Amino acid sequence: MPATNPAPQPKPPRPATRLLLIAADLYAASAAVYLLLRLLTGDRFWPVRLADTFSQWLLMPGIVLLAVTLALRRWRRAAALAIPAAAFLWLFGELVLPGGRPASVCANADGCRTLTVMTFNAGKIVPDMAEFAARLDENSVDVVAVQELSTAFESKLESALLDAYPYRVLYGAGVDGIGLLSRYPIVEHDLFYLKLGVFPYLQAELDVDGEPVTVFSVHPPPPAFGPGQGFRTRTIDDLPGLLARIDPDKPVIVLGDFNVSDQSAEHRMLRAAGLQDAFREAGWGFGHTFPAAGRFYRIPMPPVVRIDYVWASEHFTPVEAHVGPGLGSDHLPVLASLRLNAPR
Repeated sequence: MPATNPAPQPKPPRPATRLLLIAADLYAASAAVYLLLRLLTGDRFWPVRLADTFSQWLLMPGIVLLAVTLALRRWRRAAALAIPAAAFLWLFGELVLPGGRPASVCANADGCRTLTVMTFNAGKIVPDMAEFAARLDENSVDVVAVQELSTAFESKLESALLDAYPYRVLYGAGVDGIGLLSRYPIVEHDLFYLKLGVFPYLQAELDVDGEPVTVFSVHPPPPAFGPGQGFRTRTIDDLPGLLARIDPDKPVIVLGDFNVSDQSAEHRMLRAAGLQDAFREAGWGFGHTFPAAGRFYRIPMPPVVRIDYVWASEHFTPVEAHVGPGLGSDHLPVLASLRLNAPR
């Protein structure tokens, strides 16, 4: 009987490839646990709440590792990695993939008002006033909300930008400071506190060419770790009181540092209240705003989370939104153009 040659055996993977595949296995298992806990508990389990804050960073490696395992023809590993990759695209795909923008319901887009607004947590600093004015001018900003407005910054604003923004309400107080600059008349305003009573909120009624528009500048307190609660956002305590002040029948814009990510329960509450996240609707990219300028406990790092927002009621169509360049604060400003769906 003639001898037969044994079937060739596949070559064992190289050490570097073997380590990569082990890392892919560990990552796929960890991501699956996170997604399963998120599905089962929502954000009631505090480690899930914390992970949700950085979920795009946790899920993004799934895209890369999926491509690698497909190239290596490791089909079972690829199937496991398809789970976090699909979750990433489901949660963040609209921010990074090309897509259509919502059409304005205004019958005559050219005849509708467009407000350009900016929110800026000044981080208690005084920005270079010439640069600050230039950024506002080049974006034709109509309304500016400032949080963490220092007394020094307030003093500078008392004499600066008066021609461009003759209407302003300023309460300089450092971390507690808050303010609003407007090209349009501020008919009335209210400085108020909510449940926690940590930072003040500002509500103003603007007359936009005869159309009343309510604008809020907000700054809920930052998240914290507490006994028996682990990681929790404190925005959740103040948010019901803020939403109770919003009249659904009037045009409303809410600007500020919300201290939560777009995967939070608070973000879902704002959307359920009929508000639109302008960056989600009309921006592109992740829109990270914090920490800017490497000012996080003096650790040099780029912005990694999006916690500063422009929200608008359904009376508006967000037509453009972007994160502005740094102005010296530990937050980046957010700008958005909002078309008011009513003719002039």
